[in-house]
Parts: sequence; C-alpha cells; structure tokens
Amino acid sequence: QMEKWARRYGSRVQFLMVCVDGARVAIEFGRMFDLKAVVNCYIPSRGYMPVGFGQLGCSGFIISDEKGYFVSRKTRAYLQYGELAFDHVEQILEKKCSVVPARHEVLVEEEKKADEDVLSKNWVMPSVGIQTMDEEHELCEGALSLMLLKPNT
Repeated sequence: QMEKWARRYGSRVQFLMVCVDGARVAIEFGRMFDLKAVVNCYIPSRGYMPVGFGQLGCSGFIISDEKGYFVSRKTRAYLQYGELAFDHVEQILEKKCSVVPARHEVLVEEEKKADEDVLSKNWVMPSVGIQTMDEEHELCEGALSLMLLKPNT
C-alpha cells in the first residue's frame, strides 16, 4: 500500500518502510513489495530501536509532518479495519498535513471510475505481489497498448 501511496502523492510525501529485523529482511521486503518510490531501511540493532513508536504496518502507521512533528503515533490497524484503515491514513495526510494526490493521479482515478474497460489505453493490471508475474503482466500491458495504437499491426 505504501508504494501505491508514494506514487499517488508524489514528492509531497515521503514513505519509509523501516524493518526491525535487519538488512536481509529489509532487502527481501523490498523485493517482495517491489519498492521503488518507498524508502526501504532497517534498524541495525536494539540500541537504535525507537521508544514509544513503531509497529507492524498491518497494525497501523506512524505519520509525521514536514517538520518531523508526529501527527499520528498509530493509525487504525488494517487487521481490525481492513481497507478503512488505509482510508484513515489518506484522511490524515489530506486533512492534517494538507497533502492532496498529484493532479495526474486524480485524473487517472476519475478515468478509472468512469471506465474500467481493459481495452482502455489507461488500464493497468493491478500487482499480484509476485515480481515475475507482475513483470509478465507489464509486457502484456505493453502489447495491449501497442495493439490499441496500431490495430492493424
């Protein structure tokens, strides 16, 4: 979800995935979730562990503003609220931090709502969470786009 947000909000928000289980696990998470726009980092030892902050992403997120002040020590937990937990994060970003999605993202979302047709030039297959399959799907999307641009090819 953070990767999706990072792309949605662009440079107005910086998302960090901080692993508490060391570099190897952080690297694996980076691969597993195909992190490109999210800063993927780790805490090297217990001595660096923050006091009073931190939990698994499925248990909520920590949000700070552009000055580093904490806006939320813990958002709603995905395990309890499902997708509404992600809506809660977006509400905090948009209301308390005055961050709105990039204009391009708003337009794309409106187009998707209006037309979910897979033959639309803007249609993107959602990630399945497996890098090799996602890469194959990107190739299929490219072929579909080419076919829509040049149907006689």
